[in-house]
Formats: sequence, structure tokens, C-alpha cells
Amino acid sequence: MTSINTYPYSVQIEKAQRHLRTGDESEIDTLIGLLGRDLDELRQEWADEERALTPEDALRCIVTGVNQHGRDILYDATDWNDGSYIRVFELLVQHYGEALDGWEQTRRSWFGTVDKALAAHGSLFSVESLMCEGVEELPVGVSGASVGYILLEDIPEALTDLADAIRRGLPSEVESNIADVQGWLQHCVDHGTDLACFAG
Repeated sequence: MTSINTYPYSVQIEKAQRHLRTGDESEIDTLIGLLGRDLDELRQEWADEERALTPEDALRCIVTGVNQHGRDILYDATDWNDGSYIRVFELLVQHYGEALDGWEQTRRSWFGTVDKALAAHGSLFSVESLMCEGVEELPVGVSGASVGYILLEDIPEALTDLADAIRRGLPSEVESNIADVQGWLQHCVDHGTDLACFAG
């Protein structure tokens, strides 16, 4: 089974989201300059993978809201099934935020395993949602890449929920993952930010 990595960020997510689907093509050159070296590195990576889009193409699509064929990116799967839009959105989040320590070589199915353990101990928190729920401006359900987030205003309740689940005795195999999530959430509280997570 293919493993994935997870990439959490402490960020005011609205700063990154405000660039999505604005329809303002004049903004694209500004963003290309803003993301600079990160776009250059991604361009080389995608060239090696022989992707259909360049990072600049994907950036244009998420800013305008339409793909290269004039179709709304939310409803056309031809250009986003490799997760290109989400990957470029991650560059925006990375620019405005702070990268935290994530998980390496994790099975995507592990999110569901952790969620089942949490639910069995009375928790409503979902790691799957945190990693995969998406942002409304971009398509979701991509097998190769995903994104989710939790707003600062909702983090205290989530921390209380997770602490209660731990007190009820979570299985040892998921404790370290939950401790990591608690650490990400607490960091965001301490810095007054939201938590955004990418998986892919």
C-alpha cells in the first residue's frame, strides 16, 4: 500500500484562501514573484514527473477558478486528479505560515484507524477530516493529495475533546499520533493561528 507524508502548518488560513477563485489575472504575476524559489523547485519536480500542468498553470487555475479549457476547476477532474491545485495551494500556505513536524510514510487508511479509536473513546475529533476535508474553493477527493484545516476559534474545543479521549485510555498504537495533533493544535493556540494540514 502506498505511503504518504503529512504536512501541518500554523497559519492564518484566510491569507492563503483570499487568493483562490478571485478571477483577478493581474494577481498571478505578483504571486509568481511572491512564491519565487518554491515555484522553481516545484517546476523541476513536476518536469521530472511529466505532469500536464506547470506550477504557474496550476496557480493561474486556482486564482481564476477555471482550468485551461475554461471549465470550473471544482467540477472538472481532468487536470486535478494528480493533486496539482492542492500542491500549489500548499505553497501559499507555506508562504504565509510556519511548517510544523508532520508524519512520514503513513498509510492514508491510518487516519480512519485513529478516528475509530477516538470515536470508541467518546471523541468527535476526526484526523481524516483534518487531513482531507478540503477547502471550499478547491476540488476535494483527490487520491494523490488532500488538505484540511481547523480554525483557531475551534481549536480549544478540539484540545479538550482529545484530552478527554486520552484520559479514557486510547490504544497505545495511536497515542503518539494524537500527541502530535495536540502539539500542532497547542502551537496554533500559542501563536494565534489556524491549523492547516496537507497529505500526499
